Amino acid sequence: MDIKKIFKTDPIAEKEGVWVDIDDSSSILIARVGNPRFKSMLERLTLPYKSAIRKGTLSQDVFDKILAKCTAETIVLDWRGFEEDGNSIPYSPEKAYEYLTEYPDFRDFVESCSESMELFRCKEDAETEKN
Repeated sequence: MDIKKIFKTDPIAEKEGVWVDIDDSSSILIARVGNPRFKSMLERLTLPYKSAIRKGTLSQDVFDKILAKCTAETIVLDWRGFEEDGNSIPYSPEKAYEYLTEYPDFRDFVESCSESMELFRCKEDAETEKN
């Protein structure tokens, strides 16, 4: 097994994101979970709750909101083709946060993509492997 062929990812794509098609007319630009901006923001937003986190008393609702804010601002970076009731919806971190908290399946889709090693693999290694 060549570990590089299997596990090497593109650090630029992890930070700047990759476009993921949702359907024929919409796509979303997703960065990898754990990117430096995500880690920094998560650390900053959880700082006031360090004691509750250590004690295991931080409510799931508070943690979910923190995670949604981090995801909206550091993982969901843009989108194309989003509509709501027939109206085009431009990307904004605020709108991303709204959708992440309102639609659990959208949140799960974004989380799954952001955790996918395959999406962020080095393109040259993936191309070489195909050939």
